[in-house]
Amino acid sequence: MSDDVTMRRRKLTEYAPDPRNANKGTERGQYMLDESVQTAGATRSLVASADDVIPIGNHAMQAFVDAGLIEVVEVETDGNVVVVHKRRDWASADDPQVRKAAHLDNRTSQVNLSWDTDRLIEDSRAGVDLSSMFLPDEFDALIDHAMQAEALTYEALDTVPDLGDMEPTRAQHAGHFPLAIVLSAADMRRWAAVKRDVLGYEDDTRAFLALLEMVESDA
Repeated sequence: MSDDVTMRRRKLTEYAPDPRNANKGTERGQYMLDESVQTAGATRSLVASADDVIPIGNHAMQAFVDAGLIEVVEVETDGNVVVVHKRRDWASADDPQVRKAAHLDNRTSQVNLSWDTDRLIEDSRAGVDLSSMFLPDEFDALIDHAMQAEALTYEALDTVPDLGDMEPTRAQHAGHFPLAIVLSAADMRRWAAVKRDVLGYEDDTRAFLALLEMVESDA
């Protein structure tokens, strides 16, 4: 074995899921992942960074933990070695159970994808090049779709009850109130640029309060 490849045994619980994962996953997709692990065992490999965070394989990691599969063989490389997980219990790729596992793997990847557009926008602003994954129109459509889905949580903006007619929530008890607006993809990019370049904040709440202070100081 090459000197730049090391192997050791660890526990899966020693790794952390990626807090910036841009795939929120779906309930059905996680169910299919769980089914795959229950019926076929570990059919996916995970990829960890040097600081033991799992940027590739977050949802599979959760399925493994849920199934009690926490024994890990860690293969450390510099990315120039392909790691193949050879299943000695699979005599042939033509076996019906192996074929099912392969189809389940492909279908789960499709069903379990639900983009976190906030993460995509955040990474794009941070310099992550997404151009090979999304055409400009595709990215705009993705943001628009997310905004429309959020808007559907309110049957119509003019039917949202006045706060005075609402039962107080925990946030309201603490003196805080929710504020929701719906923006187009273009306006969302404008707001992101204003937050970063003019107001100096990434957080929406802090940026909005800073904007209020600017308006009040000019009044």
